[in-house]
Amino acid sequence: LVNNNLIVTSPANFDYAVFDMNGKMTGRGKLLKGMNNIPVPYNSGVYVIKFNDDSNQWTEKFVRQ
Repeated sequence: LVNNNLIVTSPANFDYAVFDMNGKMTGRGKLLKGMNNIPVPYNSGVYVIKFNDDSNQWTEKFVRQ
């Protein structure tokens, strides 16, 4: 986490969505192949980020302190 951005290196183009633990979407966007910055919520807490493309989907958790 650098300057309120999550730094992600993506192997391909993906859509993403960020959710708080109540299921509220706090952000979404597109990742391009290579290094990307994802803006993260300002509030402390645990968040889930879901990545997907036409054939792949996965979920990761991160903590904003």
